Amino acid sequence: MRYILNIEGMSCMGCVRTVSKIIEKHGGRVDVVSLEEKRAVFDIDTSEKIDDIVKEIESKGYRVTGIKGEG
Repeated sequence: MRYILNIEGMSCMGCVRTVSKIIEKHGGRVDVVSLEEKRAVFDIDTSEKIDDIVKEIESKGYRVTGIKGEG
């Protein structure tokens, strides 16, 4: 399933790498993490990991302001 997370607080390529690594650590396949659009787009096999991904992203000081699952 594809997910889109709206993420506030990313300000540099280091932030992009941090968010990407968190998603990959939980089994996600990152399509894009965009500073300009303030979002991450990725595929993951199970929705059970979404809460873990969001919690870890927020533990790094970012704020997830929206979650959208597609197909």
